[in-house]
Amino acid sequence: MAANPPGGWGPPPPQQPWGAGPDPNNPNPYAPPMAAGPMHPPGYGPMYAPQSASSNAQWAIGLAIASYVACSCFTSLPALFMARSELAAIERGEAPVAGKGIAQAAFWIALSNIALTLLVVAIAFIPFLFLTSHSR
Repeated sequence: MAANPPGGWGPPPPQQPWGAGPDPNNPNPYAPPMAAGPMHPPGYGPMYAPQSASSNAQWAIGLAIASYVACSCFTSLPALFMARSELAAIERGEAPVAGKGIAQAAFWIALSNIALTLLVVAIAFIPFLFLTSHSR
């Protein structure tokens, strides 16, 4: 009876005798062994084409940025509605998820522009209201 190697390991498995025949999974003995799945370098998976945001998300962010540059509420309101509808479409699975960040940014940019516009209008008209009421 052979003694077990130190460390609690069992005896080695029996080896295939010479000339045991071809491997049934790989009939060509000269071919490299076949992998279980697709062959990729470690750490790299298959390459997929990246998704791009939908045109609604792109238009919404463009309008939201334009609202700060020149047009104020004339473009921030449509940007707000477009961004909100795009986010809803993403949640329903009708639009690519890649546009979610763009749509969220467009929503918050447009909302902040609307709030800033209302603040500026309030600051501009409150003194006007007080001056006209005291001059009578």
